[in-house]
Amino acid sequence: MSIRRAHRYSYPIDRQQLSATVRIRRAVRACETCGQPHE
Repeated sequence: MSIRRAHRYSYPIDRQQLSATVRIRRAVRACETCGQPHE
């Protein structure tokens, strides 16, 4: 999902990398759908 131009400066520059890191930690390195471990 893209960020509106007016709100762009409210987010950190590296938000995509932060988002990926948070999702990996939340999922405990496993697929949230099937539960199988993934790298």
